[in-house]
Amino acid sequence: MPLKNTATNKPQEIAAIDLGSNSFHMVIARVVNGALQVLGRLKQRVHLADGLDSNNV
Repeated sequence: MPLKNTATNKPQEIAAIDLGSNSFHMVIARVVNGALQVLGRLKQRVHLADGLDSNNV
């Protein structure tokens, strides 16, 4: 996917979210000259997998 914003002159802002079993991550970025400029990051430990055995039960 090309990182271009052809609709307006306003910079395009995007976010990516990773929901894992032990932590959640989010990155917010702006597309600047075809490259990503990171505006912010968030990481939260959630421990969803705590207590699971080797069979994930």
